[in-house]
Amino acid sequence: MSKLFSLIIPSYNSNKLLTRCLNSIDLDIFKHNEVIVVDDGSKINQMNFIPKDRLKYIKFIRGKNQGLSEARNIGIKNSKGEFLIFIDSDDYIDSNEFNKLIDKVLTFKNIERCNLIRCGYQWLKNNNEIVIKKFKKEKWYKNIDKYVFDNFLWQMKSWSSWSHIYKREFIIKNNLYFKKGILAEDFEHLMRCYQVLSGVLVLPINFYTYDNTNESSIMNNNYERVKADVLNTLKEYKFIKNKYLKLLLICVYYKQHHNSTEKIKEFNAMHLLNAFSFQVNPFLIICWWIKNGFAYIKH
Repeated sequence: MSKLFSLIIPSYNSNKLLTRCLNSIDLDIFKHNEVIVVDDGSKINQMNFIPKDRLKYIKFIRGKNQGLSEARNIGIKNSKGEFLIFIDSDDYIDSNEFNKLIDKVLTFKNIERCNLIRCGYQWLKNNNEIVIKKFKKEKWYKNIDKYVFDNFLWQMKSWSSWSHIYKREFIIKNNLYFKKGILAEDFEHLMRCYQVLSGVLVLPINFYTYDNTNESSIMNNNYERVKADVLNTLKEYKFIKNKYLKLLLICVYYKQHHNSTEKIKEFNAMHLLNAFSFQVNPFLIICWWIKNGFAYIKH
């Protein structure tokens, strides 16, 4: 019997956090979906931290230490589910919300044309404050233009891979594996996916919790390098055709520079347009700035 979802969980020395992650997934979810744990060459074999009652349901792969991107790629190549979900081992899910996702996917009439599902998430901050990031309503997008315009330009939702549920066939067919050797692999992967993407289902379901309290996480320890990777990605994709995606990149470029050590004080949209050879309607720049610019200054 085919599986609906393949949950791909890379783990590098996550240990007890991996146990927490797997315990957050109900046994019924294990039984009817595929769960793949990829041990990225941990010092201690991560199989030791898989709960015994879940062990028989898990496809465990132990590899060499090649980084998060390659661990995800290994998971993709060994997956059988219709859709791929990437879960970081130091995060966890709400199984009740996940079951709502399953019910929706099983009953959605356009699921055959759906290549991406977007859900909201909870963000557990360092002070243990929980910030809810949730889509207001269910919406189906046939093409990428309106989706990017609605959900990134105005709201700047997460570009993390754990917030994007891709159809496996879409990833394999378009050779959309993660790029090795960078830390901002999620953003770089997203830019390639969005250039060929169609069919997006947005759902007001929050099953994922992003735990930012883990001091040893990649993001918390390599923030400057991550920002540099994002900026390099923006330069590589400066000739993207989609006008809304171009504007998204301009917004991200400003955001990264504004918070960087370069301390850029002014947002000069036309300078960015010239620097990146973008040709976006200046009206869109003005709209974005009115809607979001002042909030960015406050941060």
